Amino acid sequence: MARRERSGGRAGRAAARAVETPPRDAYIKRNIPTYSVLNDTHFLIFEKNGNEYNLYVSKYKGKNEVGVKKPEILELLIKNYDKSIPEHRLAITQYLK
Repeated sequence: MARRERSGGRAGRAAARAVETPPRDAYIKRNIPTYSVLNDTHFLIFEKNGNEYNLYVSKYKGKNEVGVKKPEILELLIKNYDKSIPEHRLAITQYLK
């Protein structure tokens, strides 16, 4: 009578860990942008498109709505933001004061 191979134990667990599983997508996907709070209802939003950043000033009812609901007001402040350009830095500092 031939003896069967065992599948469990240390060798079995090591073999199971060695098999690569493809990465899974996150269960919940949210597109929450990077932002700075200007006051309770106004936010400075940084949007990345490829290699460039666009900056917007927006108005929401509260912080918990940013990236979840549509803003009440959305105004493009700077297209293709570059921090080495003095005008871009000045435009942001006037809102952050």
